[in-house]
Amino acid sequence: MNNKMLSKIGQEYQLRKLNSGVFHKLVVRGMDFEINSYEAKGLGRVGTMCASGLAGLVKRDIFVISPTEKDLPIVTYERVKAFGKDSMIFTRYFLDNEPVCVKKVGKKKQSAEFDREVEGYIKEYLCEARQAESINSKERKLQIEELVTELINGYQLIADIFLATYGMQITEKLYHGVLFGTRDWK
Repeated sequence: MNNKMLSKIGQEYQLRKLNSGVFHKLVVRGMDFEINSYEAKGLGRVGTMCASGLAGLVKRDIFVISPTEKDLPIVTYERVKAFGKDSMIFTRYFLDNEPVCVKKVGKKKQSAEFDREVEGYIKEYLCEARQAESINSKERKLQIEELVTELINGYQLIADIFLATYGMQITEKLYHGVLFGTRDWK
């Protein structure tokens, strides 16, 4: 699903893959992670994290849109497929209001339905982006940085595994620098 969403964004914004360095490929607690970061010119940062373990029986995807150039909500998408179950969380974080979250849990046979729903959310978001005003990138990064800190401290978006394995400093570099693009990670 991450590739489909990235493709949709790439149809609207020029994407440039950024160097994820040491975070690109990781093995954490038996899970293989591939983490990528993209600049979407005119929108902001897009981050992806794909993980698999137990010989492919467990798959976890995370997709982040961090709009540092447009007045839009931050979007996070998390999908876990494990042992015949499928769960999806799609959240829109508004910097001045409560987040809006859609959670779905089902069986593997519902995966195509979940995919269509997420594609609809991305399509709607891109329509909003066409109408959204440009914003001050530095100010927005500071606002998003506060949200990311809350996500890490709340053990969201699989942060708990990284905190337990690498500690706060490395986890912050991954989330702030690579996934959300609010800080330089090097």
